[in-house]
Amino acid sequence: MITVDQGRDGILELKHAVFDVNGTLTRDGQLVDGVIERMHALGQLVEVHLLTADTYGTQEHINQLLAVDKLPNMRTTVLKSEDGPEDEQTARYVTS
Repeated sequence: MITVDQGRDGILELKHAVFDVNGTLTRDGQLVDGVIERMHALGQLVEVHLLTADTYGTQEHINQLLAVDKLPNMRTTVLKSEDGPEDEQTARYVTS
């Protein structure tokens, strides 16, 4: 858990971090330098959720680089076009 003191607004306790893979953790389907180490460190504190439409077809390779299958606090969800717009799917994921 990550605790953030918001001053007058109180304490915020973060238990989950949700990332859109493409454009946030990757550039053109390839992980940005430093992401692996940062995701592993973050995964020690909170549950990490990786959402992707796998536009470049590289998510399986990215999962291997991140060792997603070996980290209990990291999971990947592939968004499917038939399930609606990505932003709506992301909103449903975060609120469910």
